[in-house]
Amino acid sequence: ITGTVLYVLYRPHRPSFTLASLRIHRLKLKTAADSSSSHLSTLFNLTLSSKNPNSHLSFSYDPFVISCVTSNGDVLIGNGTLPAFVSDGKDESTFRGVTVASSSDLDAETVNNLRPELKKGNGVSLKVEMDTKVTAKMGGLKSKKVGIRVTCDGIKGVVPKGKSPAAANVSGAKCKVDLRIKIWKWTF
Repeated sequence: ITGTVLYVLYRPHRPSFTLASLRIHRLKLKTAADSSSSHLSTLFNLTLSSKNPNSHLSFSYDPFVISCVTSNGDVLIGNGTLPAFVSDGKDESTFRGVTVASSSDLDAETVNNLRPELKKGNGVSLKVEMDTKVTAKMGGLKSKKVGIRVTCDGIKGVVPKGKSPAAANVSGAKCKVDLRIKIWKWTF
């Protein structure tokens, strides 16, 4: 009954996230001469905005774990972190220069899936996933920590030429927020 009354009075909305820009500084796939091993080296910078549309509700976020993967093959391109922050009512927070990097050895199957994407002239389809836990607070009421995943899909990244970074096309990127509920070993 209390939950229904709070919903009717305050009409809470989910927080929203927007990927404003993504710059690719390095995206190199090197294969050994004998083709036995391949090494992927990446470096990205992104700008992310978080908006709280609620006036009476604040969100307290733990640090985010950011992963950048290819959209169609889910090949891990890089990972990074975003610091913990609090989003008060009707607040917008922007984080610039968030670094996502990776240096890893890849197996033959992953290389075979990734190489055609890197050679495309129109770019690599990328997806940014961010995982954290959040606490909602309204007045004196405070919720338990709940896991969320923010997924930004629809990003087209190009391999940079030379030393200047390449700007990914984020105009079609859509970010959605999903709850991550863990029951025993399974996460939904």
